[in-house]
Amino acid sequence: MTASGLPSRIYLVGFMGSGKTRIGHLLADALGHGFLDVDALVQEDVGMSIREIFEQEGEAWFRARETHWLRRTDEWDDVVVATGGGAMVSEANRRLLQERGATVWLNVPFDVIVERMGAAGHAQRPLLDDEKRARQLYSERLPAYRRADMEVPVQQNEEASQVAARILDLIHSGT
Repeated sequence: MTASGLPSRIYLVGFMGSGKTRIGHLLADALGHGFLDVDALVQEDVGMSIREIFEQEGEAWFRARETHWLRRTDEWDDVVVATGGGAMVSEANRRLLQERGATVWLNVPFDVIVERMGAAGHAQRPLLDDEKRARQLYSERLPAYRRADMEVPVQQNEEASQVAARILDLIHSGT
């Protein structure tokens, strides 16, 4: 916790394409915090896109790098962190995040995610290649997301700035 009573680290969790990065930037700006994107950190670290990592090294290798960077978030205070879509699935990661800060689930319906992402999302995100499998993965991850400290339901036409403002209200109210 900071002197203001706010969590020193706020971890945004949720399925790929739920807006963690975009909303995270807005929330960090509103709080005067820094911003970290774990997927971007992994990509910069290894010099490959997420798709290339999955194709060349596999998902398990990616998840190990993701966990490495999640552990390193304790090097920053007053930061908003956009986690990877699968970060909360690992019990060890979930505990780590909840010990070091507050977790906020961006609860976006699967159909809204697919609509938002379109063809570009499919090209960048290997786990969206098969929409039926992606829907199954989404359903499998819901129990992990539900374990977040806070849930923010996101509506289809809701702007990222509106979601960030609601998260800010939740954080300030301490719920």
